[in-house]
Amino acid sequence: MKREVIAESAAMREVLSFVRKVALSEATTILLEGENRTGKDLVAKTLHYESPRQAEPFIAINCAAIPETLLESELFGYEKGAFTDARAKKRGLFELADKGTLFTTGSSSGASKASRRKRWTCFWRTTGRETCASCATRSNGR
Repeated sequence: MKREVIAESAAMREVLSFVRKVALSEATTILLEGENRTGKDLVAKTLHYESPRQAEPFIAINCAAIPETLLESELFGYEKGAFTDARAKKRGLFELADKGTLFTTGSSSGASKASRRKRWTCFWRTTGRETCASCATRSNGR
């Protein structure tokens, strides 16, 4: 199935051209910034489906929709017995997106909790994994 963003304006065609160049690069962490409802999710999908990762999973998560107490478990998973209700091992989204793309959104750029979320999803290191982490945030007026 062909996935394509259609742009009419010259400015958007220029943006999409740049996005496609980045998609073919070896970048593994990309931060997308912009106002609400400006298409950061479409850019993230374009980055994924125009990249060598296109056959691997694209997983999107809205961090704001997940309670702070559950976010770490969702992103990183857990082992059986790690806490009271951990009856079985659960793979986290980073592991599920292995060799693909994990797109996170819902972080506001001013709050410290959101800042921590952004670091979790955008600035992580692990050996033997090639997951592309894309993080979207609202513009903070810079």
